[in-house]
Amino acid sequence: MMGVPSKLIVFPGENHWILKPQNALYWHRSYFEWLDRWMKPLPEEPEDELLPEDEPVDDEPVDEEPAGEESAADTTAAPEPAE
Repeated sequence: MMGVPSKLIVFPGENHWILKPQNALYWHRSYFEWLDRWMKPLPEEPEDELLPEDEPVDDEPVDEEPAGEESAADTTAAPEPAE
């Protein structure tokens, strides 16, 4: 469904609870290998690799308004609490 493979492990003579030690070890190893493969987060890439090398990095904010001027969104007052 999501592109993650599954594996059916059948232990003849076992029920829902896997009681034979060798079968339980095999099941736990398989289970934790699957978790390691599919549930670990992807390693993060350094920021240098995310931007093209020829594109300059601008640390200045883009849409900043001059000091002292308020936008329409800033003038909305919070409602008074009901008593």
